[in-house]
Amino acid sequence: MPDEEVRLDSTEMGKNPSSRTGFEPVALKPLLASLLGAFSKRRKAIKYRVSRFEHRIEIDTVRDLGYQLLVIEARLLEERPTRVHLSFWEDGEMWIQVCQPGPSRRGGWNFLDSFHGSFEELESRRIVKLFERTVAASRASCRAEDHTAVLRELWQPVRPSG
Repeated sequence: MPDEEVRLDSTEMGKNPSSRTGFEPVALKPLLASLLGAFSKRRKAIKYRVSRFEHRIEIDTVRDLGYQLLVIEARLLEERPTRVHLSFWEDGEMWIQVCQPGPSRRGGWNFLDSFHGSFEELESRRIVKLFERTVAASRASCRAEDHTAVLRELWQPVRPSG
């Protein structure tokens, strides 16, 4: 894959430039640009199925490598709110978390699952399809053990670990 960067302005990222102070266009790495393009093409279909969908580009400060990071978040409002969160780094690593709070006001989870994997060998369209299937699986009411098994099976192509 070529190492040339793709420059995106705020409208291509789905952000309003006036909503961010000091906004400058982002030089996006090709792996993330391809993924962002695939999510952008399916944005309307995804938003139809969730109450909130957003994507943003960040610089990873936790790993202290300065890697670009594409963050995808979806929230579903069914019986209880469910959150699907994906993070993709420019080096091909990813992290996913799917969680739904439990019925108690004191906290706890109905289900909570997260894992790491590698996405660089998958086509961007396939990753978006996996995301959409994850959203569909999260809408279905099931026990936590079943949800974890379904989630791991769906994301098997990224070799989940953790």
